[in-house]
Amino acid sequence: MALSNGIRSKMTIKKLGFLLTSTLKRDMHVNVILNRTAHTIKLMNHLKRWLKFNDYLKVVTSKHFGIAYYGSPVWMTPGLSSIPWKRLASQHYRAMRVAIGEWKTTLPQSEIGLCVSI
Repeated sequence: MALSNGIRSKMTIKKLGFLLTSTLKRDMHVNVILNRTAHTIKLMNHLKRWLKFNDYLKVVTSKHFGIAYYGSPVWMTPGLSSIPWKRLASQHYRAMRVAIGEWKTTLPQSEIGLCVSI
């Protein structure tokens, strides 16, 4: 879109890992996060075979939750509409189900709290 003075504006711009729109809505940024974390969930399923549970849990919390909540104080504010909130929560719990998997009954409560608090 060209402004009256000849300067061209963009509808979206990505800086420091944040997708910003001209309307400052964060739905597109949440979609990018969900796509990236969906990919990490698939990778987590493959890693489960080769790592011990504690090591696997460290990978999950650092990789998946690092992507999911990077810069969250900036974009995860009360102004975010309910649909992206629900989609983020769904993806969060999907990652937790993959991480805990068959170990669900033997996972100590302290480790569950560690995963959820990240």
